[in-house]
Amino acid sequence: MENISNEQISLLVDIGQKAPLDLSSEKRRLVEALITAGFITPSDENDAELAPYELTAKAQRFLSELGAGLNEAKFFF
Repeated sequence: MENISNEQISLLVDIGQKAPLDLSSEKRRLVEALITAGFITPSDENDAELAPYELTAKAQRFLSELGAGLNEAKFFF
């Protein structure tokens, strides 16, 4: 399994739920690391202004392997 922090997992869940992101400089660094690792990609959808990132298949598999469905993961952190 990937070496990913709890904060990054929480971001993946928020991105998967298209929750509004309030990105501090620390969260921006985490987002950049997730992009580099292939977990998220900039959104090219019509709602990119509200949801600027989207999960990749890699992130979806990771969350599934983690056992953290998008509706359940918030309870782990």
